[in-house]
Amino acid sequence: MFDLGSFPLHFVVVLLFILAFLGADSAQASSVCLSPRANTPALSFSIPSFTPGGLDRYCATMVAKGVSFGFTSVTITPEIAFDRSTNSISATAVTAPGEIARCLETAREAGLDITYSPHVEDHTQNQDLVWRAKLDLHPNASYYGAGFGEFMSWLQSQATEISSGDQNIRVTLETELEESTTNYPGEWRDFTKKFKNGIASSGLENRVTLGIQPNWYPISNPGFWECRDYRDWISSLDWIAPSMYGDWSHTVEGSVQPADRIEEILQRLTRSDHFLCKVPEFASKPFSFGELGIGADLQHAERWAPATAQQLPTFMTEREAVYSNLFSWMETEAPKGGYARVINLWVLGIYDPVGFSTTPSAVPDPVIQKQVHDYTNWRCNTAL
Repeated sequence: MFDLGSFPLHFVVVLLFILAFLGADSAQASSVCLSPRANTPALSFSIPSFTPGGLDRYCATMVAKGVSFGFTSVTITPEIAFDRSTNSISATAVTAPGEIARCLETAREAGLDITYSPHVEDHTQNQDLVWRAKLDLHPNASYYGAGFGEFMSWLQSQATEISSGDQNIRVTLETELEESTTNYPGEWRDFTKKFKNGIASSGLENRVTLGIQPNWYPISNPGFWECRDYRDWISSLDWIAPSMYGDWSHTVEGSVQPADRIEEILQRLTRSDHFLCKVPEFASKPFSFGELGIGADLQHAERWAPATAQQLPTFMTEREAVYSNLFSWMETEAPKGGYARVINLWVLGIYDPVGFSTTPSAVPDPVIQKQVHDYTNWRCNTAL
């Protein structure tokens, strides 16, 4: 396998465009990590899109950068617009026709594993917007069509290549929709069952897995009457991939730090201290990092908090320590058991440590760039 990382970025971008163009008639793509070490998590980067045409503008360039940086997986995150005034999926156009499929095919042809993870955003007009966790959303046909219709069409069109290939395809059925999932768990259980049937009808039940991305700090719990449906729903999933924000300031813990964060989050998700509905099923599911982003306030890493010029040296040192701990854990502790399947870095703006984002608030770090390369070299038994 030749090394894309050794070529200039503009060459890689052109090559990936050619591969995407030829995709309809091409044979299966080969994974960029053909022989990963057993039980080691794949490293993913995120491609979010919030406006029509966003994926067409950025996907090929970001895929090329990801491959050149040493990532072996990508998480594609288009938007679903929701209107609280009608409690329904909004007619607002947030993607251009066909661009989701084009981005998926670009990633597949590049040899990356793929996680497809649409995010619902509040698009209510003339009102203060709220976080998706508080939306009263039902997983109905409109939600499926807006979030997954084009993905499923692409999946069916590429079923032969995917079934005979070696790339992993993962689907995140919901992202941080807390009040929706705790209020309507029976609907989510049925939605998941129908989705699995759709995957099976394409002959891909052994190639495509389904999971969810819960919040790292749940703000709502299933009630007594909803508990059985909620537990049944979690049992039906293939994996969980919580958002991994919160407090990352305890860098002195070394490789124990990520393990402690996982334990904290699982304690919350299993509702071990909630007397109405405990959900031990979360602890038995394969675990991934749905999103990991480190803002300048390490105690509240989720906050959009760019470092000031005075804070920047300390922030970069602390962020390097977080990633050093993470990669040490990925190499030494994760393979021992209960390992994470995928670690997805949220690389939007200030959260980007490696150089995807071009916004002024982003601060790429050569130290972390090298950590990404070194980890992939080790995991894939290659020399990037």
